[in-house]
Amino acid sequence: MKKSAYVQYSLTLFLLGAMLSPIVVLASGDGKKHFKAGMKAEVSEVWDKAAEEFALAVVEDPKNPEYRLHYQRALFNASQMYMKRGTTLAEQKDFAGAYLAFRKAYAYDPVNELAKSEMERMLRLQQGLENGDNPELKTDANGDVKLVKTGYDRQIPADVVVPQRLEKLRDLPFPGGVDLQYIIKQLAQDLDLNVLFDSESFRTDRKIKIELKNVTAAKALDYIFLQEGLFFQKVGPRTIMVGTQGRRQFFQQLVLRTFYLANADPAEVAKIVQAAIPAQPGRIPTQPLVDKSTNSITIRDTTENIRIIGNLIKSLDKDRPEVVMDVQIYEVSKNDLLRLGNQIGDSGSLVSLGGSTRGVIGIGGNDNYGGAAGTAAASIIPRAFGVGLVIPAINLIALQRQNNTKLIASTQIHAFNNEDSSARIGQRVPVRTAT
Repeated sequence: MKKSAYVQYSLTLFLLGAMLSPIVVLASGDGKKHFKAGMKAEVSEVWDKAAEEFALAVVEDPKNPEYRLHYQRALFNASQMYMKRGTTLAEQKDFAGAYLAFRKAYAYDPVNELAKSEMERMLRLQQGLENGDNPELKTDANGDVKLVKTGYDRQIPADVVVPQRLEKLRDLPFPGGVDLQYIIKQLAQDLDLNVLFDSESFRTDRKIKIELKNVTAAKALDYIFLQEGLFFQKVGPRTIMVGTQGRRQFFQQLVLRTFYLANADPAEVAKIVQAAIPAQPGRIPTQPLVDKSTNSITIRDTTENIRIIGNLIKSLDKDRPEVVMDVQIYEVSKNDLLRLGNQIGDSGSLVSLGGSTRGVIGIGGNDNYGGAAGTAAASIIPRAFGVGLVIPAINLIALQRQNNTKLIASTQIHAFNNEDSSARIGQRVPVRTAT
């Protein structure tokens, strides 16, 4: 019984370790494996596979700028690769395959509007092919030029009547003054608008002196509001509320929106927003809320100002200019040697011309002569007399030598705009400082 419990306990620990081991391996990954696989696919120009591997590398190490740079490059090239494939299939009249290729190109690069338009064109050509139409035919059955619909026609229901009214030009000849509420009501009546007046803004009757010629009712209202410091707020489909600028904050409808930034600093963007939209009479100053943890900025303002602020933030949140430089350090040793020549003899053979080397054949005591014949000749010819034939040694030399370079270190430097970048290249060598 104890043995069975021990076996179950051991098996439980083994299964628990087997289940946790992949998590540990995945948690400790830095994306190098997928990055290397992506680089191989990039060299082979298999851009869809490269984009997949680089995406996995970015998931494991999102803060590595090199992974992100290669990933963006692979996405663009993958989109272009499928664009070429779709064009080739379209030329072969394979409209269904071309549509799939253009769809993949648009998936890799969503800003590729050409791929989107080509998808729509392939659908039209495929539908025409299924209906028996010739896509290459430029005219219809009547011989007229075939027109292809490229836009969406909005169908207006029959019971909806869109009024077509022309604004009339009118004159406002009131140099002596006229009641302010009266003239506003008259102009709003021309525009089919209902007008409400703020009680705090119009406690007393106000008169306005104005003289305008050939203006529309809308322009006349704008001029009056500008001259008298008034504003209007839409409170219904065809109803507006009119009041002074000091009462704007009580009637304006504010919206709340959060902008997530990809590259810009939210604190710097908040300063620019406050400076671009300053405080105005009757309007609450814009107070952006910065969140460093999510790299976002939250703003509460009117709908018009939120739209302006959104365009401003979009223009500020741009990718930072960056460059990746490959740096390689070589040790260059240039030493070229070339020797070609014929050396006749050496210092020893050229000095000893008396026959002391093997190149000398002599008579009368020379060691190279020897033999019985030499002894007989020596007994007849005196030793003081000698005959020698000097044959010095000959050396032929042909030598060529060249030294190559040696790669010491190789690294990459990733630099951003207006920032200093450096790289340390070397090797840590332990030095004994004490025994």
